Amino acid sequence: MTNSQDQESPKLLVAVADKESSRKAIQAATNFARALNAELVLVNVLGDAHQVGVVAELIETDQPVVEAKAWLKETIDSLAEMGVTSSFLLLRGEVGAVIVREAIEQGAQVVFLSTTVKHERFEIEHDPIAHYVVEHCPIDVYLVRQ
Repeated sequence: MTNSQDQESPKLLVAVADKESSRKAIQAATNFARALNAELVLVNVLGDAHQVGVVAELIETDQPVVEAKAWLKETIDSLAEMGVTSSFLLLRGEVGAVIVREAIEQGAQVVFLSTTVKHERFEIEHDPIAHYVVEHCPIDVYLVRQ
């Protein structure tokens, strides 16, 4: 008899922010998901309003949540049309810490993360979220340049 966990599809966590900046990470993760018959878990973390100063008023409105949910739903539907099982989580908090926590809680095998670093010489310190995730996540992290 096999363990029920052995029958579950592997999970790949994709940290997403918005349509444009997340496009390549979703594409890379989708390729892996197809090859491994894995499930994608898209995680979008909205910043903590108390720590972002001048944009706190906007974050505390429903607008970012409504827009993020609509985009994530559209993305999930598009992935389903390609035969990729996926789901999404829309969370609040410190972005890097939430990504690491969710990767562990979801039992992800790999975390896909876009990086904004565009220097000729890649230095992860220039992307604080990627730097935090790579330093603190016990799961392999796949960085995708935007």
